[in-house]
Amino acid sequence: MDTDRKGVAGEKPSTSDRPKLLYKYLDRYGLDAIANLELKVTPPNEFSDPFEFTPLFRAEGEKSYQACYRLYSEWCSKDPERRQEDYETFKKGPILDRSHELLRERFQTLVSKTFGVICLSADPHGLIQWAHYAAGHSGLVLELDFEAEPFRSLLASGSGDARSLCKVAYCMPDKRKAMSPHEPICDDTNEGITQLLLQCASEKSEEWRPENEYRLVVPLDLSDDRTKEPLINHRFEDGKMMYFLKLHSTALKRVILGVRVASEFSDKVRKAAALHGMEGRIVRARIDRQRYAVAVD
Repeated sequence: MDTDRKGVAGEKPSTSDRPKLLYKYLDRYGLDAIANLELKVTPPNEFSDPFEFTPLFRAEGEKSYQACYRLYSEWCSKDPERRQEDYETFKKGPILDRSHELLRERFQTLVSKTFGVICLSADPHGLIQWAHYAAGHSGLVLELDFEAEPFRSLLASGSGDARSLCKVAYCMPDKRKAMSPHEPICDDTNEGITQLLLQCASEKSEEWRPENEYRLVVPLDLSDDRTKEPLINHRFEDGKMMYFLKLHSTALKRVILGVRVASEFSDKVRKAAALHGMEGRIVRARIDRQRYAVAVD
């Protein structure tokens, strides 16, 4: 694991360690985020990286083997053409690996029904992020104040319900930690499912380190503890249900326009910001050619 960074995968940053500001890189949809004052929340099974939220399982001990075998038996029962191996053969053969894959699929499907994730960065200057997530510097970055609402209230909860800001820890591929499957994950009633979700949210390959990522994990039915009003908007777009976290205008500290942003897009962003009294919060990134850097004043 990443030993030169504070914390461990799945562990919430303490209030003192939590960054005050985090950044969301966006392409043209950044305009919608400003106009609607909301951030897209993505269920784990909709991430583009196939390694996301797929724990590395390795059966160790009789309890783990039995849990995997029950899952394998369930899989076989749904396909009458598939011959089920006996338990001892199962433990020794490649079918065990298939059961691990089934377990990963079940876990991802299970948590995606209930939780969503917002991916953020601690760095507004990342060349890779500007290129990949902000449409080749023609999009924008939202500077988010995590001491403002709704972040302050939802992260103040001590209920342990996965309302968490996770700092991503990066590890070399050959150092990835394997977990032993156990009964509660194979059943759909695991009290530890939240902890496993947060651990998955906090682990990525070393190759992603330049993103300097944090992840906000929230229930898809999140509501305000005081008013009980929903904090997640649900609506159908492009034939599927989409989820969006409602923002207060105070949470949008600044809007950073990319160095290649088109004047038409810039004008639309400024107008949308003005409707929420944020016309003075628009800045533009610039190129620092001496340092191969994007500068934000």
